Amino acid sequence: MSGAFVLTDRSPRKFGQWTIPYEEVFKSENGLYDARAFGAIGDGQSHPLSTKYNTLSQAQSVYDFAISLTDELDWCGITKAMNTAKSEGYARTSRWWAGGTVMMPGTYLITRPLLRPSCVRLLGTGLTGSVLKKTTNTYGVGAPTYNGVTDSFASTDAIIILDHGDDGYNAYGGIENISMWNTTGAGAMGIFASRATNQVFRNVQIEFCKIGLTGFTWWVNNLEMVTVNLPAAGTRGIGCVWDTVNWPGTSTNLKLCYVLGTTATAVCRGYEFERMAYMSLDDCACDGLGSDSYPAVMYYFGSPFTTSLKNCGAEGNTGEALSAQSYLLSGRQMSVEGMDVSSHNGVTAGTTGMLNIVGTHVSFKNCKFGAFATPRNSYNMVLDDCQVKFENCVEPSGGAGVLVQNTVGLGALDFVRADKDADLDYDSLTSTSWDGDSYSTGTGTINWNSVFGVPTLAKAVLVQAIVNDSGSAASTVSIILKAKSGTSTSSFIAAPSGLPNDTKAVAEGVVPIAADGTSYYSITASGASTFDVILRVKGWYL
Repeated sequence: MSGAFVLTDRSPRKFGQWTIPYEEVFKSENGLYDARAFGAIGDGQSHPLSTKYNTLSQAQSVYDFAISLTDELDWCGITKAMNTAKSEGYARTSRWWAGGTVMMPGTYLITRPLLRPSCVRLLGTGLTGSVLKKTTNTYGVGAPTYNGVTDSFASTDAIIILDHGDDGYNAYGGIENISMWNTTGAGAMGIFASRATNQVFRNVQIEFCKIGLTGFTWWVNNLEMVTVNLPAAGTRGIGCVWDTVNWPGTSTNLKLCYVLGTTATAVCRGYEFERMAYMSLDDCACDGLGSDSYPAVMYYFGSPFTTSLKNCGAEGNTGEALSAQSYLLSGRQMSVEGMDVSSHNGVTAGTTGMLNIVGTHVSFKNCKFGAFATPRNSYNMVLDDCQVKFENCVEPSGGAGVLVQNTVGLGALDFVRADKDADLDYDSLTSTSWDGDSYSTGTGTINWNSVFGVPTLAKAVLVQAIVNDSGSAASTVSIILKAKSGTSTSSFIAAPSGLPNDTKAVAEGVVPIAADGTSYYSITASGASTFDVILRVKGWYL
């Protein structure tokens, strides 16, 4: 520790619920550093360097990174503490990943971004006990280089920037129990985390920043209880985008995060992730984003690979609830379970849907999307070159229907509605001609469009058959469905043969459709009008 910054008050230090002896706090071998010991004040008031130093050179003799006498002592003190934690951590252990924890009790005013190095943890005492306030949109925190390339943050407007320095990434750090405010309105980002790896963001609140927590290319990070309150001009809550230079990101988890907003004056995305692999969002929410003039996307995923959403929700938004857009040649997939979207509004202009799925395999299970509060001209779903499966879901309704597009050329649309229990009827197409009617032995055709309402372009249907025969115990009885009579094309069969009389047999499978929109059926019954058939269409293939 630098002696110039040791406080004369040697009383025990209280950090939230913990009281730590002064000597323990400032033992460098413990890796704990109080920002106030390095000159930060933390009383919520402005203390520029000019209140302590007469010239900039005098200030730079203590804070060599200082840029102007208008720089705040809080900014200088926190920066000095972070740099010391990093350098002493390495000196103490000779391990590059060693650093320290900078403890920040109080309210701190800054005018420039805090450039947090690798292996440093900023630890507050709680969202009200540790507050960062950026009072101006002053830029300029240096131009670090990595791999021989200068990456200047001189024009990056943020409260905290994770400096990836010479290594090309920022690793093994954290920001916990801190709230941060942009007091000038929708100017600054909250946290800019470029090439972040093995980071923990926990119990962080970001208020009135145009962008909450964002960056390029994340690896193995954990975000828990991160809340972003966007202003009207906000454009992104939480997200990571691909910078086209580095590898895509991987293995990032979000849990109990919350993005909320107000009447929008800019196009916004609540959660936005591009080319992320093996990531999950659990118990997250997104409320109050978008307007008819500036629609929002609550959850946006660009080329997701093995991505999951579980028990996430969206309420009172305008625009698209979920958008998965993939234009890569390889397949992309994600699973969505327990999602709840309510009080959702459509928009007047553009081709939008409550769900917008392009080039992606998406499985929905136990989700509730329901009806638009205000549909305007939005579709329930926009589906393009994708595979979508619903299981035990309440699908979007109340809008302009389902828009099926197949223009990208990566593959055909496979849209399947599925049931968890074969005896239950969720979102099935039915017909009065096949709702338990009794048949004798015979053949015929079914026009799936006129009889069940299947789209005329469908090439196959997913059918559930529930059949029984009064003479099944001693007879070979069945219904066979296939594209054409006398062909060797794949067929579907439901047969209660050998079962006790009138025992129901349930089968489910895909039935091809011929070019004329029909499929051939053949029924073998034990007698006249003894074979009872219920057919339900669960989905179709275009």
